[in-house]
Amino acid sequence: MNAVFIILTVVLEVFTVIVQRILVEKALNSRERKKHCEIIAWIVYMIVFNSVTYRIKGNVLINIGTFFISFFLLLTFLYRDALRYRFFVTTFLYLSGMCSELIAYHGLRVTGIYRDIQYVEPGFFIMMAIISKLIWFFLIKILLLFVRKNKMELGIQDWLEAVFVPVGSILTLITCFPLEKLILMEGNKKIPLEILGIIILMVINIVTYYLYEKGKLAAEKRIRERVLQEQCNYYMHQCAEAQQLWLEFGKFRHDMKQKYIYLNSLLEAENYDELKRYCKKNLEFFTTRKSISTSGNIYFDSIINYKAEMAGKDCIKFSLNMEVPHDCHVNGEEISVCLGNLLDNAIEATKETEKGKREVIIIIKIEGHNLYISVRNPYVTPRVKKGGEYLTTKQKRTEHGFGLRIVKEIAEKYNGEVVIRDENNMFSVTVLLYGIVE
Repeated sequence: MNAVFIILTVVLEVFTVIVQRILVEKALNSRERKKHCEIIAWIVYMIVFNSVTYRIKGNVLINIGTFFISFFLLLTFLYRDALRYRFFVTTFLYLSGMCSELIAYHGLRVTGIYRDIQYVEPGFFIMMAIISKLIWFFLIKILLLFVRKNKMELGIQDWLEAVFVPVGSILTLITCFPLEKLILMEGNKKIPLEILGIIILMVINIVTYYLYEKGKLAAEKRIRERVLQEQCNYYMHQCAEAQQLWLEFGKFRHDMKQKYIYLNSLLEAENYDELKRYCKKNLEFFTTRKSISTSGNIYFDSIINYKAEMAGKDCIKFSLNMEVPHDCHVNGEEISVCLGNLLDNAIEATKETEKGKREVIIIIKIEGHNLYISVRNPYVTPRVKKGGEYLTTKQKRTEHGFGLRIVKEIAEKYNGEVVIRDENNMFSVTVLLYGIVE
């Protein structure tokens, strides 16, 4: 095998290892290893496996055994999942790789592409290997999309990224490498320019995947940061209210003596009209407080009162039935995110209804260590379901379903559930969280 095929073989094996790592990073949970240890482990695996398989080409059983043993040991060193999961990932990678080779071989034969070249000839072998790796990468990306689909909604751009790059690369290879170029490439001692094109295509596949994943993570991070910022607003609002309340009470206490002296003088003078006016004026201090949640638990009070104030600007009434002890300890961050998103969605939908019918009904109960949250609201715009999921009616579709998705993630973390009902233009979301109360 000349230098051209040696270079392509090395590129293919590096590409293979990168694709394997992409899958296992998504499927398994990493151990706490330093980055250089992980890189060395993958390099050692690649050297050991390829040293055996390229030396013993004819013995299929030895090649299979080498892959299973070396790859399984690699997963054991780098990942902490149960044995059955590591075995499943190892088996899937091997079987999917075999299927990709069969698809590539029969596809090239059946379609008439390279029909006259024998399988044993280096040109056909390398081209089939390149195409099979791209098919394999395509299959793995599709699998990862289905795994991701269980956690979040996928857009058309996700499917395009998974399909367009590998399939486009295969078509480009077939178009740029006809039969004549393969034959000439076998006897050419110089490295032709086409090899650089093949290498660039392989790099494009990997780089495009990582850039797209990085972009998705960055977008989700920005949205999560907005959610956390909203949570901070809850706390800041509650602190501001508490500070104002203490200032008012401090002032009220300072003037208490003078007030009682004045009240006593009014009583002695039997000036009851002035006494009534004065008492009414002072009672306004208490009646101006419009906090609907007064449980004394800052986590719930801050969110509900903050959202109630926002809803009040659109003439939306909050009806609250809450049974929460003031001294119960909960995960404040997750309560804020969960309840805050439910109320945001309810307010957004209720805005569209008639002013006299704008009401959000909230029920919150704590039983033992478990939390029950129910939020009901009317709506006008018909709810649309797709694949069992409700589609957003918000104008900002870039944040489509993100809030409810976070709520579901929190529910899964506590082995809970999210129940959605839609009856008679009333939309309700019920969240059950087990063990969230400390």
